[in-house]
Amino acid sequence: MQSDAKILERIGESLKALRRSQNLTQQKLSERCRVHRKFISMVERGQHNVSVLTLCQIIHALGKDFTTFICDLEKELQS
Repeated sequence: MQSDAKILERIGESLKALRRSQNLTQQKLSERCRVHRKFISMVERGQHNVSVLTLCQIIHALGKDFTTFICDLEKELQS
């Protein structure tokens, strides 16, 4: 099993890659999710243990299905 820090880091990296693939700034994403831009930054850097509900909001704001995101993340963590 991966350490908590590694999991948070991978979540952040995945969210950042997804955001960038859509040419979104952290500010635009934060407005879609109704959270502060600094919060998005902390999540992307793996420095915040984001709640499941907030993670779900962020993922949906990026147009991705929560279950798909988590399954993809699990595959990455296992490799």
